[in-house]
Amino acid sequence: MYRLGFIAPMILALMPIFPKPALAHGIDAGQPPDIQTPRPRIPQPAAGGAFDPHAVEGVVDQFRLWTTGSTLAGCFIGGPSEIQKFFVDSIQEIVIYANLKIDFGKPDAYNKCDGTPYHIRVSFDHTLGNWSYVGTDSTKIAYDSPSMNIAYATSAPFPSVDKIRLKGVILHETGHALGLQHEHQSPKANCEAEFDWPKIYSTFSKDYGWDQKKVDDNLRALISSPRLRTTPYDRSSIMNYYFAAWMFKNGSLSPCSSNENFVLSSVDKQTIAETYPKTAQEQVALINRYGEQSKPILQKLLTTDQQKQWSQDLIGSAAQTAAPGYKIDLTSTNITVCKDVSGVTINAGSNSNVTTCIGSSKDINVGAPGK
Repeated sequence: MYRLGFIAPMILALMPIFPKPALAHGIDAGQPPDIQTPRPRIPQPAAGGAFDPHAVEGVVDQFRLWTTGSTLAGCFIGGPSEIQKFFVDSIQEIVIYANLKIDFGKPDAYNKCDGTPYHIRVSFDHTLGNWSYVGTDSTKIAYDSPSMNIAYATSAPFPSVDKIRLKGVILHETGHALGLQHEHQSPKANCEAEFDWPKIYSTFSKDYGWDQKKVDDNLRALISSPRLRTTPYDRSSIMNYYFAAWMFKNGSLSPCSSNENFVLSSVDKQTIAETYPKTAQEQVALINRYGEQSKPILQKLLTTDQQKQWSQDLIGSAAQTAAPGYKIDLTSTNITVCKDVSGVTINAGSNSNVTTCIGSSKDINVGAPGK
């Protein structure tokens, strides 16, 4: 279950109003949804055929990992010291499973974001919602801007904030910062078929002023776009998004309906350990596996040379931090090209085989491997 993500470059403007506390990472009646993680603005090639830029970026996000064994520098943009300390203490519960460290400085003087290139920059603005850039995306925006915001920490005076829920928010957003994405995006979750779309359209229009297109962009694309997964849907994951029972045709009986999760699941721990293993070689092998899994998905989506080149460049750029020099070829196919018996050699490309085939010496046959 590699939950590395894709979502469009936008932070929702509708957020809870202080001091009313809000659910940490879910949707409920009367609560503005906060379901998108921000993304750097990436120029996209013209759409064509089945091309879906959201889905392509979803695949690309599998590569937005930090180098295993490294220490990331963190800093804070505002927030009282008691909240900063709570944040630093909380993230240890997820970082401990990774061969990775996040250093926010000394407890009595945590790093202050000042434009220095800190990897992770945390703010606590109660008007901005709970969100985080995914993995290395945080280094692609201005260093004087936050890469993560924990609004719930200041949704009420700190002594009255639910600390169990707050820790859950922090673990969820730190999961994003390490490269994980929402678990319900897995195609194995099949949440697309579970939603009561007429009720959702009506409620979102009345409560949030969203038209059908905006609902589709934020829910259908979120759930149904091609994703890479290697384990079944994990309802107990800290990365699983909470959706209120009213949103499902079968209410709380829906397999996508769950309680809000505040602790790491066993699969979360396993995923973090596999994403940031003990050696760089293991992590490079993981990224290579992502590449092999990505090809069939991307081949179905990409219809022009421009789209293929854009995707290759995007993957290459995303993978550089964790696997410098990594490249993926989306244009070559696994075929066998025959040469004739007179010894004329055909250049079939790096992923193809050239062999002597049965047939006329004047024929050049192109077919599947072994044909």
